[in-house]
Amino acid sequence: MNKNCVLLSLLFFTFSSALAQYPGWSNYTPGANVSVLLDDEDSMWVGNIGGLVRIDRTTGEQTFYNKANAGLPDNHITCLANDKQGHKWGGTKSDGVFEFDGNAVCAVYNADNSPLPGSWINAIAVDDSNRIWIGVYDRGLAVLDGEEWTVYTSEDCRYLFGFINYITFDATGAAWIGAGSIPVRFDGKEWVAQSFDHPVWAAAPDNSNHMWVFTDKEGLGEYDGNEWTIYPVPDSLSGKQVLSLAVDSSGTKWMASWGNGLISFGGNTWTQYCTKNSDVPSNILMSVAVDADGYIWVGTTEKGVGRFDGKEWTLYSASNSKLPIENITAIASDRNHNHWIGTKGGGLIRFDEQDWQVYTRLNSGLVSDSSQSLFSDSDNHLWVGTFKSGVAKFDGSTWTVYDTSNSDLPENEIRDFAQDSNGSIWLSTPNWLVSFDGQVWNRYQPENFSEFKSSFYSLNIDRQDTKWIGFWDSGLACFNNDTWTDYNTENSGLPDDRVRGIAIDSQDHKWITTGYGLAEFDNDNWTVYKSANSGLPYNSINYIEVDQFDRIWFGIFGTRGFGRFDGNEWVQFIGPQSPLSGFWVNAIDRDAENRVWIGASDGFSAGLTVYDERQVQVIHQSPDVYPDQHDLEQNYPNPFNPQTEIRYTLDQTGPVSLKVFDIVGREVTTLVQEVQKAGSHSVSFSGVGLPSGVYFYQLRCRGEVQVKKMLLLK
Repeated sequence: MNKNCVLLSLLFFTFSSALAQYPGWSNYTPGANVSVLLDDEDSMWVGNIGGLVRIDRTTGEQTFYNKANAGLPDNHITCLANDKQGHKWGGTKSDGVFEFDGNAVCAVYNADNSPLPGSWINAIAVDDSNRIWIGVYDRGLAVLDGEEWTVYTSEDCRYLFGFINYITFDATGAAWIGAGSIPVRFDGKEWVAQSFDHPVWAAAPDNSNHMWVFTDKEGLGEYDGNEWTIYPVPDSLSGKQVLSLAVDSSGTKWMASWGNGLISFGGNTWTQYCTKNSDVPSNILMSVAVDADGYIWVGTTEKGVGRFDGKEWTLYSASNSKLPIENITAIASDRNHNHWIGTKGGGLIRFDEQDWQVYTRLNSGLVSDSSQSLFSDSDNHLWVGTFKSGVAKFDGSTWTVYDTSNSDLPENEIRDFAQDSNGSIWLSTPNWLVSFDGQVWNRYQPENFSEFKSSFYSLNIDRQDTKWIGFWDSGLACFNNDTWTDYNTENSGLPDDRVRGIAIDSQDHKWITTGYGLAEFDNDNWTVYKSANSGLPYNSINYIEVDQFDRIWFGIFGTRGFGRFDGNEWVQFIGPQSPLSGFWVNAIDRDAENRVWIGASDGFSAGLTVYDERQVQVIHQSPDVYPDQHDLEQNYPNPFNPQTEIRYTLDQTGPVSLKVFDIVGREVTTLVQEVQKAGSHSVSFSGVGLPSGVYFYQLRCRGEVQVKKMLLLK
């Protein structure tokens, strides 16, 4: 058992709930997959893969909380509990535990900032002493008592090595912990494992202070404090896991089953509510709860939340969008303020900022529910590229499909689109560059295509109508008037031959994302940005977009990252304290209002994140008023010898890191590493003992990173 006093840690990572939001950022997330339900006074609280939802039990009104508007560390909520102050404690799939005051997050604890043995949280409960009990996936159990942490691992109880499914308490205050599917009772001193032949995934006490558990073979087990009584499950209900168990005021046990719907046991009678004999929304249930009025609530994997009054069912979507669970693959905005979202397997979604409409093979002319690329042309027609079913064109009323069977399209996999000044649509397939003028299809390949040993991938067209094509692992090519020019790591400044995206700014500079840095090509010279010489946190960059101010927006491949570069300053949104709905950026689009739309997922949760700078209020600072976001200023003087001053402004009290790096990314010094108050700050940096040259200073605060460069001249 490990005990750690973490008063400093608590102060370091607790921040004001009033400032735990991200002005200008919005999350649209799917919410059908419900992990947990929690009753609280007049509301039912729902944890799902899209965040936290409050359902008013009287009106049915839903309020949505997520990373962007409430500061959740992760939108995938796995467990919930109420403390004695009415705060909600939630566990997440990848970013630890949060404390929620009803409006926003006021504290976050994870493996990086606390003694928690891991950040994947499976179970959470609050005991009569207001201690927070936290079950961590295959890492053990942690208890937070005010300012002190106690951590239990498999060294304390050999069963704590596995998946902790639940935590609940009996009349004596002892904790019952589902450790590796084995019920373990812990009274603070002794660990006692209960013997069952089959896994136990759910447990709950009744009003008589008896503990009830369910196994998929034996049935219900009742423990009266001395011995167990087993109530065998009917054969028709056996073989299915029960993931959640609740007991109502009459003593009836309600079980959420993975495959058998809702099961109840009252007296000696078993009752099943499935889709064949009732209006239960699904047979695959993950959670069940009983509210203060005696209504039964269930959480499903695909239909949201259902409420049962004993006769009728009421369904709540528990989602702030019609986004499916499947990953977002592409985004395109048209001139009618429609935003088109492509998915892998979930159809095509249109969002006009009020209503959501889903197009699938069943209700439209789409030939596939999976789209790989989207493009809105100059006539406001939408082009949908599929993985293996050709391309569909939608003019607002009619769908037209082109594939290898009805056109000269050479392949049915469409990877990217662009349009030239004559209105022709250009697209890339794995082995061809293709143009279509509305009547004739033309196909192009470089003569040395076989030497590329790769396939066409990304595509863009510059102001001279030159086509720029990125190859999966063979560099970059431009095509102009039947002439091909190749760029790769051997004959140019391209840092890597794995080209993922191409964007073109107003100066006709090409911005190329690769697996080893971001490259800028001004048609004569190459500039390469890597983590060693810029504000890039990692070198592997995938999706890229240029806005009307020539700022570069990019997704960081395979990490919790998204960033922006304006030619001087790097701003990054990384880590659990960023507003992104997921850490893996799959698509980026900029609309006519210069809003940035980002499709992201992380394998557990997914969604759409929108950044609208018009919603970010600029505040002129006074001694009592702080800006809505922190800001790093340019050092002064610059160039300097040997002394310069670095100023920055914080929007709230919190942990701050300010470091200096040299041109190759080596850390020179740490200027600040502490909790600082909101307001203006300044730090002096001395170049004594350092050689002349370019240096970078990096401000890190609440998961956001800003970097600027400075010049030391001696």
